[in-house]
Amino acid sequence: MLQKRTRNIIIATFLLSTVLVSLFIYNWVEYQQVMEKYSVCEDSYCVRIYGNIQEEVFIGLADILDGDFDRLENISYDYLNMYQTSELYNVSGIRVWDVLQSMQPILGDVTYFRFEATDGYSTYLIPLRLVEAYPDDFLLISHIDGTRLLTKEEGGDGPLMSAVSMDAIGEDPEIIQLFQEMLPPGFDHVHNSKFSVKYLNAIYLE
Repeated sequence: MLQKRTRNIIIATFLLSTVLVSLFIYNWVEYQQVMEKYSVCEDSYCVRIYGNIQEEVFIGLADILDGDFDRLENISYDYLNMYQTSELYNVSGIRVWDVLQSMQPILGDVTYFRFEATDGYSTYLIPLRLVEAYPDDFLLISHIDGTRLLTKEEGGDGPLMSAVSMDAIGEDPEIIQLFQEMLPPGFDHVHNSKFSVKYLNAIYLE
């Protein structure tokens, strides 16, 4: 009986080890593929813009901080979470709409986009029509309350984050329906924390 139990433990341990090794290899391959894509980035940090477009574009951190994009400085930003608790910040950065407009004509006929992060987090898809209608309310931010965002390695949430104002999404019927479909009752109210992405490194378009 003891020998049978020992054999089963050994088999279970072997199977678990095989699964864990397979997952590690898969994730490592995925990581290497992403790193290869970012190898074309000529800056210390880039936002990759990809998806249903003619070619990928990389926007460097220097372009966001000191490039040709108009910067919005110390904009009041009300951050609302799923518990309906809000915090007020002053944020600085550039408009997502300006970035997308700079990509014409390769942008094509995309109608939705989402923010993505280095840790794998991604937001719900956001209608592009909202960004066009409320260009000041969808930002790539580099500073909060006048302080530059630190990288993950430095213990921060940056160097870039996304910020979406409740003014743009709070009463939009499509966004309201999305939250009601995706979240359980009690938490299905629209809140912009779902679109606040730390370690932001990509915008996906479709």
